Amino acid sequence: MGRRKKKMATDPKSVSRKAKSHTGWKSRYLGSWRIIWMDQFDRKDLDGGVPAHITLEKGGHGNFEFLLVYGEMEGDYKSSFGGGECMFDFTWAGNDECDEAFGDGRMAFLSDSKAEGEIRFHYGDTYKFRALKKTGRSHRKR
Repeated sequence: MGRRKKKMATDPKSVSRKAKSHTGWKSRYLGSWRIIWMDQFDRKDLDGGVPAHITLEKGGHGNFEFLLVYGEMEGDYKSSFGGGECMFDFTWAGNDECDEAFGDGRMAFLSDSKAEGEIRFHYGDTYKFRALKKTGRSHRKR
């Protein structure tokens, strides 16, 4: 008896499901990422009540905080099969000072410890950022 050849996935949805099924590739991006640069702001201004950060959690969830902006994210991890780039595409809802805010964004992983991306406000500004993965303890409120 000969072996059966596995069917190659050509449907983009199948490719996406396949990317998600690779065990462990997403988990290395989970945790807290320190925002070290954001266009339009000085570094010292990024930190509001806590150091500016993005936290990625299991299940495509997470949150971010910079200045007086806080958002909770929900999204999908995507892997680009030829280019080797992995990214997290997300939508978010939260607040800017005391006003309701929402939008979308993306975070591209340049390595296991470096990322860049953008946070977009619906009908508003887009902020580009760079982040480094934090090691050890998570951020603390002041």
